[in-house]
Amino acid sequence: METQIKTHTFQTQNITFFGRDVPTISKIVGVSWILMFFIAIPTVLLILEKLIIKTNISLSVLNIQKNPELLYFGIVSYFVILVLDTFIAVGLFPLFKDVNRKITISMSTLRIFFVLTTAFSLLALLFFMVETYILGILVGYLFLIPHLFILGYLSIKSDKVFSGLGWFMIIASFSYVITIFGGFFIPVDLLQILYPIAMIPASLAELSMGIYLIIKSKNFTSMN
Repeated sequence: METQIKTHTFQTQNITFFGRDVPTISKIVGVSWILMFFIAIPTVLLILEKLIIKTNISLSVLNIQKNPELLYFGIVSYFVILVLDTFIAVGLFPLFKDVNRKITISMSTLRIFFVLTTAFSLLALLFFMVETYILGILVGYLFLIPHLFILGYLSIKSDKVFSGLGWFMIIASFSYVITIFGGFFIPVDLLQILYPIAMIPASLAELSMGIYLIIKSKNFTSMN
């Protein structure tokens, strides 16, 4: 009888969101991150970045009008990314709430705001509102950058996650500052050199975290 009670208590403690235990949530977040990484490469770099010329709104509108199929494919793919982003935002809460509940809520909320802002930007793009799209993306990253920084901090403080990944996330947050906002304070010639370099830690940090959460999902078994 005592053994049954202990087993029942252990299972109850592991149930968090939607009847899923924490190790399963860790795997879901990890898979979402990996899928997002591989979908984002063709969607953002090969499609939207080619259509949208941030320094030339008129040319961007012309590109969209000439390539509507490419635009629609890019937007649909981007919405798939945002769905995966939502899984990540919600799933990170049970993984890090034991480190600091309030900070974890803030971290997850920031990613949700990023998703909502980006979704609004994509809808604006459907109506050829390129300036609104560009502004919305910039605002969205104002939420994502501190999200990654806080996630890095929580990873360093957590005894379930390799602290090196936390520092990698913090570096990634600063990399996004260069890639997204560098045009405001870095000369164009220098930015063209720094952009691909800065994108490496920004991309690999989240991919590495995704892989880690799948491989080490059992680290979260004993969470309350």
